[in-house]
Amino acid sequence: MTETATAAHAEPDLQPDDPLVVYAVCRTDLGMSPGKLGAQMMHAFDGLRDLVPAELMSAYHADPRRPKIALRASSHAKFDKALRAAHDAGIPAYLQVDAGLTEVAANTPTVFALGPVRRSQMTGALRRLQLL
Repeated sequence: MTETATAAHAEPDLQPDDPLVVYAVCRTDLGMSPGKLGAQMMHAFDGLRDLVPAELMSAYHADPRRPKIALRASSHAKFDKALRAAHDAGIPAYLQVDAGLTEVAANTPTVFALGPVRRSQMTGALRRLQLL
C-alpha cells in the first residue's frame, strides 16, 4: 500500500518517445521451461526493486504504462557481455542466480533485470539483444 501511495504522489515523468523501462535479460541457452523462466524473471525484478533508488522507482511507477521488456541472450557469453554493458553504463542491474532446486545447477546465472532506464540509454550490447 505504501508503494502505491508513493507512486501516486510522484511527479509523472512521461516522455512518450523515451519512457523509463525495466528490462529482463534471460539466458535462453539453459533450456528452462516457460514457468521456470517466468519465476526467474520475477525474482530478478524483485531484487532490482530493492536495489534501485526510491526516487527512480517512483518516477517509473508514476508512468501508468510501467513498461517491462523481456530480452534474450542466446549464450552465457552474450549474457555476461550485456551485464557488463549495463554496469559500465551505470544502469542498475540485479543478477538472479538459481538455487539449483529444479531445472538448472546451483549458482547458475539465469536472468538479470535492469533499469528503470530510458530506451535511449540502451546502447551497445544491450541494444543488440532481441526480444524474448
